[in-house]
Amino acid sequence: VVAFVFMERHWNTVTRRLSAAVVSDIAALIDVYKNYPQDKDRAQLRHIAQKLQLVVDFLPAGDMPPPGPKPFFSLLDQTLSVQLGRQISRPFWIDTVGKSNLVEIRVQLDDSVMRIFAQRSAAYASNSEIFIFWMLGTST
Repeated sequence: VVAFVFMERHWNTVTRRLSAAVVSDIAALIDVYKNYPQDKDRAQLRHIAQKLQLVVDFLPAGDMPPPGPKPFFSLLDQTLSVQLGRQISRPFWIDTVGKSNLVEIRVQLDDSVMRIFAQRSAAYASNSEIFIFWMLGTST
């Protein structure tokens, strides 16, 4: 029990830090978009995002899907929502359920919607259930 609690707390902390880092990268991309002139197809911004291991696309303004059902115990969903609210302070939409290895984040900008795809592993550490399975497997 102590090992489980310790590891759960550790993975929660790691997930919070990973999510904060991904959202910081997104906030930096938004700052670049707002403060520096862009080429017509935003190729430089996409190139910067690629260096940060993000895929960025721009959608027409108002192209935000309605909020979907939130997973009840999703640490990633909760942590990303908190970090996006703190660091970006703009309307956003996230999908942590859809594509299994990707997280989709949409942020409403003044004239468009920035859609970002990030690797799930960049924002989320695996959970304690895996640790329990390892312990049970090795003990058997």
